[in-house]
Amino acid sequence: MKNKTVAALLAIFLGCLGIHKFYLGKGGQGVLYLLITVFTLGIAGIIIAIISLIEGIILISMSDKEFDMKYNKQYMAANQNNNHRGDYIEDIRKLYQLKQDGIITEQEFEDKKRKML
Repeated sequence: MKNKTVAALLAIFLGCLGIHKFYLGKGGQGVLYLLITVFTLGIAGIIIAIISLIEGIILISMSDKEFDMKYNKQYMAANQNNNHRGDYIEDIRKLYQLKQDGIITEQEFEDKKRKML
């Protein structure tokens, strides 16, 4: 999982080399930053460094939720799936309790459980 503070610090201190772009999964942009800095012997790297400083400030000022939505999508989706799984378990427990209390039959319990899963 990518860390907002790490990304911001990389942008601020190593931004002219595009290191923060590689860290954030934007390798193409990272290569572009690196090539511009190297092939212009650092002259255009100053402009890239200023852009990266601004990007670092933007990254650090983002909310954690906004950062995660943008750069940690795969982890957010995994957490949502786990949360839904917990809901299913709780619903099955409630159904089981209804069955134990005699409110629904064994067949109704099995049918509803199968539909949930």
